[in-house]
Amino acid sequence: MSKRKYDEIENSKTNDIDKNTKIIKVLKNNISLMSEDIALYLRKVRENQKEIEMIQNLLYEICEHNWERDYTIMSEHSEYICKKCNCYR
Repeated sequence: MSKRKYDEIENSKTNDIDKNTKIIKVLKNNISLMSEDIALYLRKVRENQKEIEMIQNLLYEICEHNWERDYTIMSEHSEYICKKCNCYR
């Protein structure tokens, strides 16, 4: 809640119960708005992840790869990275 909105409620000539009720209403509304924002941002993140995956798949398909072993990855299997497109195989 903005400081100004809170101050307006605090300075109003209502009794403490009415002030408390108004504050609760404003806070609940802020939570609702923020939750909606989070949902929109998460949807956008998922959309971007899908698009990145599609672009990576396309890149993998069209690149004439130059594979080199990637020694920075420590695993039981050898990892190779394309020096042109940075895709792994």
